[in-house]
Amino acid sequence: MTKMAELKEAVSSLEEKDLREFSLWFAAYEEERWDAQLLKDQDSDPLRKMMEAASQSFAKNQCKPL
Repeated sequence: MTKMAELKEAVSSLEEKDLREFSLWFAAYEEERWDAQLLKDQDSDPLRKMMEAASQSFAKNQCKPL
């Protein structure tokens, strides 16, 4: 059995209370990973250039309201 199959089986066999607790933990875990990736991406050169270009366009009033 693969790890994914084991995880699916384990999660599907959780009692309601444990499933809620697991869901809260997993949501927080995903947020932490997302934040870490965002910080990493924020420092990457291509993203930095896009952010600077967008900031310059905004400063020159070249942006349109959504």
